[in-house]
Parts: sequence; C-alpha cells; structure tokens
Amino acid sequence: MPPSSRKRSKGKDRKAKKLEKDEIERVKANGFWQGWKNMEDVGCMHGNDTTIADNHPVSKFLDEFFLHKHWDDRRFKGIDMILNDMLKTHRQVWTDDDHRALATQTFISIGTNMLLLDDHVNKGALDMAKTITILEHYNSSEGPGLSSSLYNRSAASKMRDIELVTISTNRDLLKFYRKRISCKCLKRLHLEARKVAPKMGKCYKCGVEKERKSLSVCSKCMVNQYCSRECSISAWPSHKLDCDAYFKTHKYEQILDMEKATRTSD
Repeated sequence: MPPSSRKRSKGKDRKAKKLEKDEIERVKANGFWQGWKNMEDVGCMHGNDTTIADNHPVSKFLDEFFLHKHWDDRRFKGIDMILNDMLKTHRQVWTDDDHRALATQTFISIGTNMLLLDDHVNKGALDMAKTITILEHYNSSEGPGLSSSLYNRSAASKMRDIELVTISTNRDLLKFYRKRISCKCLKRLHLEARKVAPKMGKCYKCGVEKERKSLSVCSKCMVNQYCSRECSISAWPSHKLDCDAYFKTHKYEQILDMEKATRTSD
C-alpha cells in the first residue's frame, strides 16, 4: 500500500475510533440523566412523566450537558459557560419554548431526586438549580449569550440565595425545588429546614455570612448584599459594571412587558 494510502487509512481509523468513543460517552451520559430522572427508589415522577426519545432535540441537549458534567475538576468550566457553549450547538432548544420547558422540567426532576436521595446538601442539585434558573429566564430577543438570564434581577437573586448552601442552611434550595414540583415530596424536608435554619445571606465585599434580614441590598441593582455601608462603598468599583448590567436588563424587560401588554390590549 502506498504511503499516501496508508496515511489516509490511519486517518479514517482514528476518526472511526473517536466517533465510537464519543458515542460510548454519549450513551453513558444519556443513561446517567435518564436514571436520575426516573429514579425508582423515589417512586414519584414529581409531575414529569414525559418520555423523551433518544433522537429528540431535548435528549441530545441533555446528553451533551451531562457529558460536560463528567469532566474532572480541573477542566470543569462552570454551568454558565457550559450552557453558553451550548447556545450554538442546540439552538433549537433555546429558541423553542416547549423544548426549553421540557428540558427545564427534566432538570427539576433530576435535582429533586438528588435532594431526596442525599442526607446532606447535594452539589448536583445546586448545579441543576442554576441550570433551571438560566433556562427559565432566557430571552432570545435580548441578543446572543446568556446576559438575559445572568443579569436578570430575579434570576440573580435566586442564584445568590441558593449558592449560599451549607449542611445546616439548605432551606432556599429545598424551597426552589418545592415550588416547581406538583407533588409533596419535598414538603417535610423544607418545613424541617425552615425550623432549624434562618434565611442566610453573604456580604459581597467581606464575605461575612449573616441572617438575610440584617444585610442591606444595593439600592440600584437589588441583588448584591452588604453587611455595612462601608462594605457597600468599598465594593462599588468592582460592583459597578455588574450593577449597571442588572439595572439595564431590568429596565429593558420592563419595556418588553409594557409592549406585550399593549399588543394584548389591542
């Protein structure tokens, strides 16, 4: 066999092996999320009994997401960066409200089961909650990227609260999922957490954790919390850009809501 033919043959073999490896990883990822969604030990579907076919756009979206989740800590990019990458590869899911709702409901089921089957705060459930928040607040009319989700005032406040999760203060995470499921699977856990754990917050500047009622919130963006006026003033140079982004996104969404209300009344 001529050298050029051998080179082409080796190239094809490498490509075939890579495709085979990718398919094996995809099947593993599919089995992972399907297993958590349909967890038999729980005995409840939490209002989501929809079966998603393997060739469905949402199934492919979930497969790729959980492929990323298998990365080791050194390569793990973070939920927002992974989803931002997937804006291009799964555009159909992002732009179709029904597809996005189906994906969101699946993440809700998975996160709920992760909480139910772990006796302490579950990082997986926290990651699912961040993903759900981004999907719920995504707005394609605000341009490319995830700015509509990441700088949405409501979404940012939710992320702020659920990220402050310790073994004794997971009440916000339980509340997050309890509000999104139609069953009562998380009711007891949430009520117990409310009895023993106050609503906690964290100063954006110094990092001190206090009860949320003792912290003040930035009067402009209504997201970042501070333990004192001194911390608020000191944090302003680093907070200014994010603060402006939160404020502009909020104003833009108000305009969209007004335009939608006008069209509806007409």
